[in-house]
Amino acid sequence: MAPNRLAPAYLEDVRVLINTWHIPNETRVETDELPRLADDPRLWRSTFGDLAVPRRGRLTELIDLRATLRADLGRVPAGMNRWLRAVPVTAVVGEEGRLELAPSRDDTAGQILAKFALALHHGDWRRMRACDDCAWAFYDSSKGNTRRWCRMYGEGEGRACGSIAKVRAYRKRQEGSPGVPAPAR
Repeated sequence: MAPNRLAPAYLEDVRVLINTWHIPNETRVETDELPRLADDPRLWRSTFGDLAVPRRGRLTELIDLRATLRADLGRVPAGMNRWLRAVPVTAVVGEEGRLELAPSRDDTAGQILAKFALALHHGDWRRMRACDDCAWAFYDSSKGNTRRWCRMYGEGEGRACGSIAKVRAYRKRQEGSPGVPAPAR
């Protein structure tokens, strides 16, 4: 698992779904990729693997579920109660005696809710966050569980908002230092 980026395997589809709404680095304009992905089953499968392609008429529901998940990132997920009442998840004993959660509906929303409930059970949901700057959802694998930004450096997903914020703070401190010229803009 790449630090501060990928969630545990069972939770990664949830993180990817949340990030179908994002703010691209190039445009800085809010973008929703979910409708395009749902219209192209091959693209959906390459993005989500075995997660069910949304059925016709369920896209609005999936967009609403994504918004609720995003709103509950990094906090007690009180908004999810409505979803778990509508699409209950049942605990079952799986292979090797492990707890598995089965949704009452075998569709995209049901599968996502089962993964969410498992993350809640394992304590991993509290490590799901959205970047303070670009809103990219990430899994905080740091020991202290205190990360605030998608990434510190520019490789991979996210915008390296940590580096950007630290440079911004450094420049602001330099502007107030006597005898130090302000950086050129």
